[in-house]
Amino acid sequence: MPKTLFGKLTLFWIGLFLLITGLFFYYKYTNQAFTAADLFFRASPPLAAIGFLLSAAGLYEERGKNKLIPLVVLSISFVMLCQAGYHFIHMHTPPPRP
Repeated sequence: MPKTLFGKLTLFWIGLFLLITGLFFYYKYTNQAFTAADLFFRASPPLAAIGFLLSAAGLYEERGKNKLIPLVVLSISFVMLCQAGYHFIHMHTPPPRP
């Protein structure tokens, strides 16, 4: 079976595309008012999760020497998931009682 760029790391490239899409919408629409694109902002943490899982699957699928780019994508998506979790906890925690 030939080792092509899209044959061996297909899951990784799909995960990278979803992660870049999620990052784009996350940082583009974070500090704006509610617009139609806020739907994409709300969809970016699941996109990052899908990108995280798919790049992890692509990293496991590769098992060769070319592990640097999937590791970078994995760490970026992990940081973005942590940010989304912190934002969710911070926004949904009630204020302390006086």
